[in-house]
Amino acid sequence: MNISRKIFVIIYIIFALLTSIVIFASQNILYSSFSDLEEKEAINNVKDVHNAIDFQILQLDETNSALSSREEIRHFMQSEDSETLGGTLLTDLFSLNGCDFIFFASSSGNLIYSQVSDSKNLINTSGSSIVPEISQKINDGSLLCKEKNSPLNGIVFLSDGPVIISCYPVLAATGNNSEISGTILLGRNLDTGFVESVQKITGNPVLLYSLNSMPSDFQQAFSENKNESYVYAIEGNRLASYFIHEDIYGDPAVVVRTDADRNIYAVGRKSLKYLVIFLLFSGLIVGAGCKFLLDREVVSRIVTIDNFVDKVGKDEDFSTHCVIGGDDELSRLTDGINQMIDRLKINSNIFKAQEHEKKIILNSLSELVIFMDLELRIVWANRAALDCAGLELENITGHTCREFSPISDVFSGKSLPRKALESGKEESGEIVTPDGKVWLVRANLIKDENGKTTGILQTGLDITAHKRSEEKLLQAKLEAEAASCTK
Repeated sequence: MNISRKIFVIIYIIFALLTSIVIFASQNILYSSFSDLEEKEAINNVKDVHNAIDFQILQLDETNSALSSREEIRHFMQSEDSETLGGTLLTDLFSLNGCDFIFFASSSGNLIYSQVSDSKNLINTSGSSIVPEISQKINDGSLLCKEKNSPLNGIVFLSDGPVIISCYPVLAATGNNSEISGTILLGRNLDTGFVESVQKITGNPVLLYSLNSMPSDFQQAFSENKNESYVYAIEGNRLASYFIHEDIYGDPAVVVRTDADRNIYAVGRKSLKYLVIFLLFSGLIVGAGCKFLLDREVVSRIVTIDNFVDKVGKDEDFSTHCVIGGDDELSRLTDGINQMIDRLKINSNIFKAQEHEKKIILNSLSELVIFMDLELRIVWANRAALDCAGLELENITGHTCREFSPISDVFSGKSLPRKALESGKEESGEIVTPDGKVWLVRANLIKDENGKTTGILQTGLDITAHKRSEEKLLQAKLEAEAASCTK
């Protein structure tokens, strides 16, 4: 892999790591923020429902307050004659104010008058299922106002379901010192119509349950958040909020749930998706730009230097120079390479001159000179050795001495170079070639500065004439001795 590809891979690995870290951090931060916003939204939704119910209670209470201060109501409570109420008073109360029932009770707890609406017509009924329950609570005093400034209002859970009740005292006469002559009880059913009206106000679905009929998801939500007045739970793409509304006595009466779409979560996921796409796109653009600039300003110059060094190494041409513009580390590196090439050129010329001189000297010798490596392969031979073998240097280089050298015969069962390698010292001996010549052969070990053997130098001197002279002298001596013996 070349340096350009390595830079490309490194850039995008770094970008991938940074992008992953940013996405992970952003996801945690954004999801945490969205979770907080969802919690606030859920609590606000259920508070809106709570406030809507409280507003209905307050509205009913204001109606009852205005009703209890009317003169005809005081007169009715004292006379207990329903004719004194007038024909339209209660009709307007049911049709305009949304009341579902009204009860008049004396201060002693006796039911004077009751009227219940069935949403289609108004009936003065004592047979409605709500009447006995309300009457019982009036008789036991739980729905009677016993003090002037202590009206009762809130939710009461009956057998037919929860109802909103407002109880207001009716004074016998105007003035703060007047006695209480009775109690007016106005009520409204928390039925489907009431729930729909609350849904229109809040804009979210609303469900009402009693504590006994509370679904399992309600129970789980409140069991996980025992100390919270408002709780919420995430159910898929819906956000459910809960609260328990207390009754007129301060005890838990109704469980209220409201649902809403997880709009904040959806917007958050969408925003995070756009952020990821933006980071990926930005990374691709930035990575491509970085690679282009690095290729132009750094990589291309490094490639030029690399190609130049490779060319000089292969061609051994020290006459050319590498030219890189600029005033930075790469340009200074180029200057250093050029200076090194100049020194190599000078040293190469000196070395070539020395090699040429050595070759001339060795080639001028009549003695055979062969240089071998440690595997006894010929590295170089002088002209005398080549002429003796009848070959050129390129024909014998790399071959063993036994294959081509005329002085490669063995001595004492082993070749002299092999014997010198084993003994670690110079070995010499005389060898007679098939053509009858006698050679004085020496094998010397060539060592470097550290004493390590790097090669073997084998020399061969033709001593045939010397040997024949010795033989003639010996023959002449023997003949002279024989002649002297015969005299």
